[in-house]
Amino acid sequence: MNIIGIMLDSFRQDHVSFYHGGNPAFEKVLACQTPILDAFAQECIIFDNAYPEALPTIPARTQLFTGQRTLPYRPWQPLTQEDISITDILRAEGYICGLITDCYHYRAPGMNFHRGFHAYRWIRGQEYDPWMSHPTKRNLDDYVNENYDPVWRGRVAQFLANTDHFTGEQDWFAAQVVDEAIEWLTRNRAHPRLFAWIDSFDPHEPWDPPSGFDTYTDPNYGGKRLILPMGGQAETWATADEIRHIQGLYAGEAAFVDHCLGMSCSRCHSWFGCRAVKAHDAPRVSFSFTMCSQPCSICWTWPVMQHPCTVKAFYLFCAVTRIPIATS
Repeated sequence: MNIIGIMLDSFRQDHVSFYHGGNPAFEKVLACQTPILDAFAQECIIFDNAYPEALPTIPARTQLFTGQRTLPYRPWQPLTQEDISITDILRAEGYICGLITDCYHYRAPGMNFHRGFHAYRWIRGQEYDPWMSHPTKRNLDDYVNENYDPVWRGRVAQFLANTDHFTGEQDWFAAQVVDEAIEWLTRNRAHPRLFAWIDSFDPHEPWDPPSGFDTYTDPNYGGKRLILPMGGQAETWATADEIRHIQGLYAGEAAFVDHCLGMSCSRCHSWFGCRAVKAHDAPRVSFSFTMCSQPCSICWTWPVMQHPCTVKAFYLFCAVTRIPIATS
């Protein structure tokens, strides 16, 4: 048996079609459509009332990697020598373990989350990953309003510099993660046992969907493109129109992540549907899949422009703490 875990950071349950049933999460924003996840759900066990053990990025992954309780007992910290991770267990059973991710918190100095993986592939540039050091080619003021302080302006500028070279959908981070994951699975398919942890930081903010998926925002909106919202009470730093625009950007980002998973299906002959590759391509095609989200920004735990907070607002409303989980 081969095992694939797919982490989609900050993917709200109410933005997955098979959960929301066509009911929009936000007023005047169309319900997000996720046909690939919907198709996956048809072959899975779906959990409709699941809540996270831990909340921010690293504590959540600590819990998933080790099965141990984290918050409030364990803060944001590296894996320790005493931690027994899933790779420690699977390596002992003969699994070849691969980590493919654009979550730059994994590779921050000393975090040690790649420990135990035979191979790990970092996709650089997400959020304000210190990847590029040149000034952005774009006008920063198009992406912030007058309430952004120097710290937040700097964060937005970093993301813009990291993504200035993006030209097509294949450049966006979710697409890169899928491409790298498919390449790793293809190269390693001769191994009798595989474990792949595919971790997409999207649809975590910044919410900057490619133009073909920026279809949930109001086409008549003429304000700033606030792709990286500040935290706290939204109404203190954004207008109602800006809030609605940000909600639409998030929906577009979530839809694009779903689309990228679909690319993996077509390119690898529907491995996403528990058939990793065609039988004539590889002799071992028995896979177990688990898809889950992670509590940050707007999905697992943090409200996204609702109640009416953004990003790391410490209010645990059910609408934003319930997470999508499916396993086959």
